[in-house]
Amino acid sequence: MLQTNYLHENFELIDSQGWARFEIPRDFCKALLSTAQNRFRNQEFRDATVAEAVSNSTILPNEMRAIRSDMTCWVTDKSEEPTEVQLLFFLENIKSELSQYFRFGLTHFECHYAVYQPNKFYKRHSDQTKQNNHRFFSFVIYLNENWRPDYGGHLCGYRDEKVIFEIEPTLGTMVIFKSDLEHEVRPATQARWSLTGWFRK
Repeated sequence: MLQTNYLHENFELIDSQGWARFEIPRDFCKALLSTAQNRFRNQEFRDATVAEAVSNSTILPNEMRAIRSDMTCWVTDKSEEPTEVQLLFFLENIKSELSQYFRFGLTHFECHYAVYQPNKFYKRHSDQTKQNNHRFFSFVIYLNENWRPDYGGHLCGYRDEKVIFEIEPTLGTMVIFKSDLEHEVRPATQARWSLTGWFRK
């Protein structure tokens, strides 16, 4: 059973610095990775899109690939996969605790698997845009076993031009940050797997 009570002590960090890093069970993340890779083999992944592009038909596919070049597969509440059911329950509990701590009502969340093949990336951006300003907290769960620092693929967060965090995408690491924080995914030399999402109003 995934517990969330230990996460609460780090919400103060999210409040004060805009982000926090947590550790969640590695065995659970291994199960998520296995599920994600099965979905990839079943061709359920698609080229990722950019939030601004949802309502902007002038962004061409090649322009989008210059911004981000990963592939994603959405996880929905219709899933009957046991690991995903457990994941959604875990995220629902986090949503409730975030709402209680920050004293505003998060109504739902959304999430997807993401895979970045070698040399793929996501340029610096914010998850909270003019077209999509209902995302309040972003999160990433990393699924990469035996990851080495020299593989790259770090998640970097910015405040103005200052790097305020640089997270190695190692198995069992979870990051929650305010969605208006600019961040990027740097290229890696190996395939890089994660579960990414947003708590929304």
